[in-house]
Amino acid sequence: LNHLYGKDMKDNGRGRIMVVSSIVGCAPAGPNVATYAATKAFEKSMALSMGKELEPYGVGVTCLMPGAVRNTSFRSKSG
Repeated sequence: LNHLYGKDMKDNGRGRIMVVSSIVGCAPAGPNVATYAATKAFEKSMALSMGKELEPYGVGVTCLMPGAVRNTSFRSKSG
């Protein structure tokens, strides 16, 4: 989708793309979440690279990286 809509935004000279990742992509992860953490690190890297590539065309890229949320199972399972 980023490729498809990013091209249209680039052609139009404006637009915004938001990538939803996780704070887990910025630090070593706890047990049993290596694949999840690697995926989130990739999303962060992709968003940063796309931002650099599309900025000259008026397209901004934001990477949202939420952390643990109170009263969810994520907090208890993430160590």
